[in-house]
Amino acid sequence: MPDIPPAIEAFNGVKMKLVDIAFPLLKGVVGTSDFVEGCTRVNIAIMVGGFLRKEGMERKYVMCKNLSIYKSQASIFKKHTATNYKYLDINHTTVKTPVREKPMRELVKDDEWLNTEFIKIV
Repeated sequence: MPDIPPAIEAFNGVKMKLVDIAFPLLKGVVGTSDFVEGCTRVNIAIMVGGFLRKEGMERKYVMCKNLSIYKSQASIFKKHTATNYKYLDINHTTVKTPVREKPMRELVKDDEWLNTEFIKIV
């Protein structure tokens, strides 16, 4: 399970929870900030991280940052995971707000960008 260096301490708690809830199905969990080491020969990958939106940032900027993160990780998955690995897509196409859930497209409010530039990048 790779993570960024500043988050390794918090990761240890996640690792303990995974071992607790998945035993005996889980063979093991490797915690590292080295993405190659974290992906080598894995059978299942769950990507749940990303760049957090900060005050004043447009959603487009955050989406592009997250795209670059996931794109580089996907490249590592392709090169280093087991040949039969599975990637569980944790897709945030619906966002919970205090009032209700909103579709991602409603929040981005730029279908032209999502259907053209964004798709080309992805």
